[in-house]
Amino acid sequence: MIKKGLKVKVLSGKDKNKEGEVIEIDRKTFRAKVKEINMVKKHVKTTKEKKGGIFQGKVLFIYQI
Repeated sequence: MIKKGLKVKVLSGKDKNKEGEVIEIDRKTFRAKVKEINMVKKHVKTTKEKKGGIFQGKVLFIYQI
């Protein structure tokens, strides 16, 4: 069973063989957010309230038991 704070290893995909710590788990959809794994870049346009640019964030990925 996967728990928050546990070290996991990615077995397939672009981050294959990387290890990281579980930050967040969604048990209903079998997804987990892991530190430094599955990072994506989002381009944000400048508005009056916010400064634009390229921001990096984590995305949930599907896990198997």
